[in-house]
Amino acid sequence: METDVLVIGKGIAGVVAAANLAKSGKKVSIIARGYGATALSSGCLDVLSYIPQVQGIAQPPLSGFKMLAITNNNHPYIIAGEGDAGKAEEIVSEAFANLPEEIKELYVGSLESNFYVITGFGTLKPTTFVQKPLEPAIIGDEPKKILLTGINGLLDFNPVMATSVAALDLKKRSLGHIKVKAAKVSVKGVEGIPTLTTSTIASVLGEKEAFNDFKSELSKIAKSEEPDVILLPSIFTTPELVKSIEELENACGCKIGEVAMAPPNAAGLRIQRVLNNICEKMGIKTYQIMNVTPVIKDGRVEKVIGEQTVLFGKTKELEFKADNFILATGDFISEGLVCEVDEELNRTFKESVFNLPLYIPSEYFATLDPFNPSGQPFSKIGVMVNSNMKPVDHNGKVVYDNLYAAGSILGYYDYRAEKSGMGVAITTAYKAAKSILGR
Repeated sequence: METDVLVIGKGIAGVVAAANLAKSGKKVSIIARGYGATALSSGCLDVLSYIPQVQGIAQPPLSGFKMLAITNNNHPYIIAGEGDAGKAEEIVSEAFANLPEEIKELYVGSLESNFYVITGFGTLKPTTFVQKPLEPAIIGDEPKKILLTGINGLLDFNPVMATSVAALDLKKRSLGHIKVKAAKVSVKGVEGIPTLTTSTIASVLGEKEAFNDFKSELSKIAKSEEPDVILLPSIFTTPELVKSIEELENACGCKIGEVAMAPPNAAGLRIQRVLNNICEKMGIKTYQIMNVTPVIKDGRVEKVIGEQTVLFGKTKELEFKADNFILATGDFISEGLVCEVDEELNRTFKESVFNLPLYIPSEYFATLDPFNPSGQPFSKIGVMVNSNMKPVDHNGKVVYDNLYAAGSILGYYDYRAEKSGMGVAITTAYKAAKSILGR
């Protein structure tokens, strides 16, 4: 297979890079083992909410970049901005402005501000953009009564626990004008399923009879409790179910939405479906490939060789030649980074395709506090890059002249603590594409 650019990874970083290149006339292909970690995300587009070194919230998200340049000038945002906070703000704004329209249409929000949304645990998550079904979960300035409504048999969302946590979090953040209460509703056809998931519920609600019964049950609760908002688990997996939200709102006389949930959830599936549609619409060929091996010649990546599964478990080898390559395989979650432990419990961290040099903090072990606002040192392990997004070694020398990296595989930042994951992925993917295009 010959192409202008080969992207390795099909999450939001890989697809955003590929889309920007394809839009400019480049022939682009993507190889990946699966969907990637984007499908396992909350679906929110976090840009920057916290700077762990100083804590405190950054409002709006871009206002934290000056402090970020002081506290962590190796952060991917600052590197993409060539070491300058102002240029970093510009490249982030440019990257979001150039997102494919299909992504823009899925989200509400602005780089002008962050806001809180209620999660399935009841905590308040700061973020910058949410998908439209999550819009009712946004905590605003106006008084509001929210009914956190679980589904009988679904263990992934406990409305009583979530309500208790939310009440404490709201009080702590001086948001007493928001009132929360717990409720539960049944869905016919899922009774007795021992491992009930949101996907199963969504499948059942795709049947008109089950949906109408659910609507009737929900409207009874709404009539009794008179909430301003009913928040459900993340069950609106299909475009048809998203459209049905309006029908539920008309029946209940209030806003209907969903909480931000841990995977698997509808929001992660929705963004992945959009990414797939973008590839199909733009003619970006995608291949499911295992065991990728690069071939290096004269300091450049000449091609990569991978295995593709065919019938009855057999595999065939495919070669992909390209002028440029973008590595967007993600971090430990998707095994873009791996940790190997020997018999003496010595740990070795590796980048799994090109064995690139990694930034590894001197003390990388997790702290005892899993919710430490300063983050976890191991989260900063990752590939080092220059301002063109080309991987470099510890002396700053480019490893392979035609290789670029983007997304959570990058080092020097903790997207979990910062709430910056999708923003970094989108920005660095855009910058990698821009570098390839010579702009």
